[in-house]
Amino acid sequence: MIMPGAARARVKFDNDDNLLVSSAELCKILSLSPEMLSRHHKMGMPKAGTGWWDLRQVLIYLGQSSDDTKSATKSVSHRKLVAEADYKEAKAEREKKMLAVLEGQYIDKDDVVAEWAARANELKSSLMLLGKNIAKEFIDVDNRIIVENKVNELVQEYLKSYTREGKYTPREKTSKSRTKTRKG
Repeated sequence: MIMPGAARARVKFDNDDNLLVSSAELCKILSLSPEMLSRHHKMGMPKAGTGWWDLRQVLIYLGQSSDDTKSATKSVSHRKLVAEADYKEAKAEREKKMLAVLEGQYIDKDDVVAEWAARANELKSSLMLLGKNIAKEFIDVDNRIIVENKVNELVQEYLKSYTREGKYTPREKTSKSRTKTRKG
């Protein structure tokens, strides 16, 4: 029973031990006018009951507190603002990439693959001739043959160690329309 002239409660706890504050007290805490408090409520700020507000839920809604279990209760306007900022950042990044493409700073993937394949083939051809070129330096025919065979053996071993199957290994079509991995 409230006695005339007695001060009304401004803060109380509900059955779940949540701190509830009166509308007047919440206006003081947040430095808001009652009209602004009403606008926030119309925009989705949670209210515990007539004239009472769950302080934790209000702070979460306003983005001034975090609660991982109730992050979905953040204000719609706050979530919209964050989403718009993320969208604008992504759009700006996309525009930077598009400008770089137009300025020729990016190379087509197929061109890069073709160039690297050509370079790898050039290297392989040069390595395959290495044994002959080194063997030319020897006068004795027997030594020349031994050196050429040893260098060719090592080159073959090294090339085999760099040949592997994987995501970037080109595939060859066989006559039976099966694919098999090309080894080089």
